[in-house]
Amino acid sequence: MNQIPLPTQNGFHQRDVDGVLRRFFRAEMPDPWPEVKLPEAAPVRRRLGWMHATSRLALAASILLMVLGYVALAGKFSNEGSQPTGINPVAPEIGDNPFKKVKTPRGRDATMQEHRIPGQTPTIILNVQSDKE
Repeated sequence: MNQIPLPTQNGFHQRDVDGVLRRFFRAEMPDPWPEVKLPEAAPVRRRLGWMHATSRLALAASILLMVLGYVALAGKFSNEGSQPTGINPVAPEIGDNPFKKVKTPRGRDATMQEHRIPGQTPTIILNVQSDKE
């Protein structure tokens, strides 16, 4: 293959950009490199011990107050009558038939619907209808 000569600009080939930049920046850097002059170390201020202990004591007191407040508030609520899931159903489950066929004391057929309202003393509502045809 024949090599095509690269055009030159200022006596350098155009593809030798890295070399041109390297020579330029090395010429601009000081030689030898100057020594670093470090500033004098600032004096270290020590924290007073009683201020540190006071802040920790204040943190411990605030955590104790939060725990005591939580326990006091949780004691106001009782677990009686609650279901294990923590959810009180307000309607029967899907597929449950709230109507039951029952016999009255006189032996007649009737339809009964029972509804329970949970609470400390549960309330039961019965709706009984006679099956007359």
